[in-house]
Amino acid sequence: MKDLLPKTKHIRNKIILNVLLVSIGTMLISTLFINYIYSQRLTKQTAIITEQKMNIIVKSLEEEIEKIIELQNSIQDDNSLQELLRKRVYTEEMKYKREVDISEKLRQYAYAHISVSSIFAFDMDREVLDPLYKIEPYNQIIRNFSLFDDFIKSTKNSGFSVPSDFPMRFYKEGEKSTITYFSNYINENNFSQIGYILINIKKDYIFREFIKSCEKEFDFVMILDENRNEIIKVGEIPFGIDYTSDFINIDSENSQSIIVKKQNTYLIKQALDNYNDWTIISGVSYEAMTEENRVINNLIILIGIISIVIAIITSFYISKKITKPIINVSDAMLEFEEGNWPEPIKIDTEDELKILVDGFNKMTLNVKKLVEQVEIEQIEKNKFEIHNLQLRLDLLQSQINPHFIHNTLNAIKYLAVKQGAKDIKEMIESFNLLLRASMSVGKDFITISEELECVKSFIRIFEYRYDHTIEVIEDVKPELRDVKIPKLILQPIVENSVYHGILPKGDKGVIKVNINQENLQIKIEITDNGIGISQDKIKSILLKQSKEVDSLYVKGKRGFNNIGLENINNRLKLYYGDNSKLKIESKEGIGTKVFFTIPKEDMEDRYGCLN
Repeated sequence: MKDLLPKTKHIRNKIILNVLLVSIGTMLISTLFINYIYSQRLTKQTAIITEQKMNIIVKSLEEEIEKIIELQNSIQDDNSLQELLRKRVYTEEMKYKREVDISEKLRQYAYAHISVSSIFAFDMDREVLDPLYKIEPYNQIIRNFSLFDDFIKSTKNSGFSVPSDFPMRFYKEGEKSTITYFSNYINENNFSQIGYILINIKKDYIFREFIKSCEKEFDFVMILDENRNEIIKVGEIPFGIDYTSDFINIDSENSQSIIVKKQNTYLIKQALDNYNDWTIISGVSYEAMTEENRVINNLIILIGIISIVIAIITSFYISKKITKPIINVSDAMLEFEEGNWPEPIKIDTEDELKILVDGFNKMTLNVKKLVEQVEIEQIEKNKFEIHNLQLRLDLLQSQINPHFIHNTLNAIKYLAVKQGAKDIKEMIESFNLLLRASMSVGKDFITISEELECVKSFIRIFEYRYDHTIEVIEDVKPELRDVKIPKLILQPIVENSVYHGILPKGDKGVIKVNINQENLQIKIEITDNGIGISQDKIKSILLKQSKEVDSLYVKGKRGFNNIGLENINNRLKLYYGDNSKLKIESKEGIGTKVFFTIPKEDMEDRYGCLN
C-alpha cells in the first residue's frame, strides 16, 4: 500500500482512481432504480440537456465576439488614434506621415489579438489609410471589396460580414477564411462620423471552439445572418428542404430557443445575446436522442449506461478541478501578452501543478523586476548623457579667447585716446552683453530678440576692431521675437561667417538673418556675401561633420568664443532631434547660407532639468 501512495500524486493516477471508484459505486447503486421511471423521462431530459449544451456552446462564441467588440471599443477610445483621424493634412508628406502612424497604431492592436489578422482605417471617402494598400495589387483588393460597400449602404453602426477572402484574395483567391467586422469611427468631440474601422478576423480561430463543440454534440449546426446568408456550417443537413424558410422566422418570444421536430430531427434555434444579426440553428438526430430508451428494457445495460454517464460526468468534474490551475496560468499568460502584470496564482495542491504555477509566478516576478530595473537604468543613462553634454557646453562657453579680450581692451584704449572716450560706452556695453550671454550659468534658453542683440553686439565690436563695415539685415516676424531658443546658436554662426567668409573677401559685409514660421516649424537662415565654399567641400563637410567642419568653417580662433558648428549641430539634435541639424548652401565668390529648422514650442519648459 505504501508503494501505491506516491503514484496517486500524479494527475493521471488520480483521475483513473476516482473514475473507477465512482463507476463501481454507481453500478451498485443503479440496480435499485426502476427501469420504467427512467425510460419515460429520458427523451424529455435529453432534449433539455441538448438545449443546455447549445447554450454553453453559444456562450463560448459570444465570448469571442465580445473580444472583437471590446477591441473595436478600445480603438474607438484611443485618444492618439482620434487625434490622427481628426488631424488636418495640407501636404502629401503630412498625409503620408499620418497614414503611416495610423497603420502602425492599428497594426499594434492586431498583433495583440491572435484572432485578428489585420485592421484597416478608412476615411469618409472610402480611402484606406494605409500606404501599403494604396499600391498595386493591394489597391485593387480594396476597390473590389463589395462587402464594405454593402455595409455602408446598410447605414448600420457596426456589423460582421459573411466569410470572404479579404484582404489576401490576390494570393489565396477562393479561400473564404476571413470575417470582417465593420464599424463607424466616431469623433468623440462632436460625435460625428470621421471614418470606418475594418477588423479582419480569422474565421477558423474565432469559431475553433464552437466547431469542436458542435461536432461533438450535434449532427449539424449552421449560423445565418439577417439576410439568410450562411456564415458557417458544421456537418451535413439531413433533409433537402429550404430549412431557412421554415425556421429563421420562428418567433422565440419568451425563450432563447425553439425546439421543433421535423423529419426525425430535433432543431434548436438560438440568437446571440451580444449580436442579434446572427441566428444559430442546430440539429440532432431523434434516434440518437432516444437510443438509450431501447436499452432500458435490459437492466444490466441500463446499469452500465448509467455508470458510464456518471463516470464521464465525474471525470469531467475531477479533470476540471485538476486543470483549473493550468487554465489560470493560461489566462495569466494572455494578460502578460497584453502588457499587464498578472497577479500571483494561488494553488492548494502538492503535485506537478504546484511546481508549474510556482515557476510561472517566479518568472513573472523576475521579469517585472528586470523590466523595472532596465527602465530605471535607461532613465539614469539619459539624464547622465544630457548632463554630460551640458557640462561640455558650459565649459566651452566659459573659455573666452584671451587674445580677443586683449584686442578688445586695446581698441577701447585707442578710442579713449583718439576720440576722448566718446564711443567707449557703446563698446563696453556690447562687450558686456556678449560676456553675460556666454558666461551665464543656469540659463540655457533665451529669446530670439536676446540672441539677435548678441549678434549686434558682436558686429559692433568687430567693426571697431577691424574698421570693417558689416551690415546686418533682420527679417524676423514680430510674433517670433519672444520665442525661446538655445543661447549662443546664432552668434557663433555669424562669427564664423564674418571671419571665414566676409573678412577674407575685403568688401563691405552683408549678413541677412531670416526667421519665419512654416506650419509648426521655425526656419532660421543666416546668409553672408563672403567668399563662399566649393560644392565638393560642402559635401565633405556634411559627410564628415565632426572633423571637416571644425577644420574649415567652425572655430573663430580670433573671435569671441570657440563654439563651432559641430557643437551647435549637436545641441540642435539633442534638443530637437535629427530633423533640426545644420544645413549649408554656398556659391564661391557669392556667399554662404547656413540654415536649420526647430519646432515652435517652449523648449525651456521641456528641458527644464538642464537649468
